[in-house]
Formats: sequence, C-alpha cells, structure tokens
Amino acid sequence: MLLSIKKNYLLEYCLNALNTYFKDGEIVSERDLKKSFNISLDKIEFCHDGIKDIKKYTTQKKQVYFDHLNTDHFCTFLYFLSNTTFKNCKSKTICTKLYYLNKIMHSVDILYSINLPKIFNLQHPIGSVIGKGKYKNYLTIYNNCTVGQNSTNSNEQPNLDQNVTLRPHSSVLGDSHIGKNSEISIGSSVYNQKVKKDSIYFGNPFSNHILKKIK
Repeated sequence: MLLSIKKNYLLEYCLNALNTYFKDGEIVSERDLKKSFNISLDKIEFCHDGIKDIKKYTTQKKQVYFDHLNTDHFCTFLYFLSNTTFKNCKSKTICTKLYYLNKIMHSVDILYSINLPKIFNLQHPIGSVIGKGKYKNYLTIYNNCTVGQNSTNSNEQPNLDQNVTLRPHSSVLGDSHIGKNSEISIGSSVYNQKVKKDSIYFGNPFSNHILKKIK
C-alpha cells in the first residue's frame, strides 16, 4: 500500500496527536501502539482495496493508497486503530483516547468496541453516530447518520446486510433489518422495520404520530 508519509512518520503523527490532545500525564508510547498500528495498516489496506472501484481516491498509481491528510481515510484508520487496540486487550485508556481523538478530529462517534465490517466506506461522515448492530461488507455511511439499538431493549439492534448505503441524515434504529443492496434515502428513518433487498427506502415512521399529537 502506498502511504502519503513514511510508516514511522505516520506512527509518530498518531502518537503526537494523542499526546497533544490528552495532556493527562499518561504518555502513549510507541511501544503501547505499535502492534495495533501495524495490524490497522493491514486492515485499512484491505478495506481500501475492497472499495477502490467505487471510491477512486483510495488508489494512486494503480495501487491502494492511504493519505493521512484525507479526513475520510484518517477517520477510518483511527476507528481500526481503536478497535484493534481494544481487541488486543491493551489499556482501556488508550482505546478511549483514540475514540475521543476521532470525535475531536472528524466529529464522528464510533466506539472502539463497535464491530464494523472489514470493508466499508465513510463519505464525509461528519456528525454520524454508529452504534451497536450487525454490519456486513460494502457499507457506505454519509454525514449525520445514526445506527443504534432500541434504548428500551438492548437486544434489539439493527442488522445491515451487504452493500447498504446510508444517505445523509438517515437513521436505522432498533430491531431493523436492511436487505442486501439497499439504500436509506436522505432524511429517512427506519425503526423496528424490515427493508427488502434491492430497495430504496424513504420516509419517517414517527411523522404521523407527531402530527396526531400536535392536533
């Protein structure tokens, strides 16, 4: 994979960001992060290789490419780094800092314990909150999207099948199932519903209830 800067500089860049934002006396060292860092580079290479046909700026000179100054790239990488660090049973403090750093830099909320698929596509995902659910490959997420469980029943979590697209300001909540090759359109919400495969869903199941209350 082609990198915008040398691998050792990229690791230093991540460490500098962590230790600049979180001056709490607990310095994150190269030793703390290196193993997860290397694994995360492999993960983002696999991810970018999987989406290169739909996202052309993940390739350069016909090779998979990672640019630390491309915010979509770096947002994805920080998720992989936080999740990998979490799975490696490293300090929860470091996982939290990586998660927090992603919120600071990209206004995205993806907790380190969330298991996104191996191949996914973040398209300017500012304001998106991606919570517990079941996710499959070729997921695309735009800005201001929300995915999460039913707050009254933690067992009711969304299930997003392969090749699902969440357009800006869309939500998938509760016991919802989004079928393969489907799209949730701009401003639409799915709550405890099933969306058939090869569909475009638009609407809001809450709007009628709100109208009734106003009347």
